[in-house]
Parts: sequence; C-alpha cells; structure tokens
Amino acid sequence: MVDGRIQVIGSLGDADQISTVLHNRGWNEYRIIGRGNRFIHVINGRVTADVTDEQSDECALSGILAL
Repeated sequence: MVDGRIQVIGSLGDADQISTVLHNRGWNEYRIIGRGNRFIHVINGRVTADVTDEQSDECALSGILAL
C-alpha cells in the first residue's frame, strides 16, 4: 500500500482473456481459497486473483465471512 492506496503489482491476464472462461448462459464455478493472509479467486478453473494482504495490523483473525 502506498499512501493508503492499494497497489497493483501484477496481473493474471486481461479482462478479455478471463471472460473467455465465463459461461454467459449457465452456471459458473467460483472458488475463493483463503489461507492466512492470502486469498485466491478461481472462476471455472482459471485463477483470476491471487492477493496477499500485507496489513497485518489491520487484519481480523476470526469473525464472519459474508458473500
């Protein structure tokens, strides 16, 4: 984070590439994997986000996860 802003440090593909795995007329499988301060988002088998939260002083180690 720089000056309180989120900093993007990489990309797992552009939006056009990722949209090729989406099913417009049907179900999509969306998995969110959380391990410690790392979160991985997968849509239809394709990793779309891999985030590590480095703000250890701001994290909650327990509580409710709502989607």
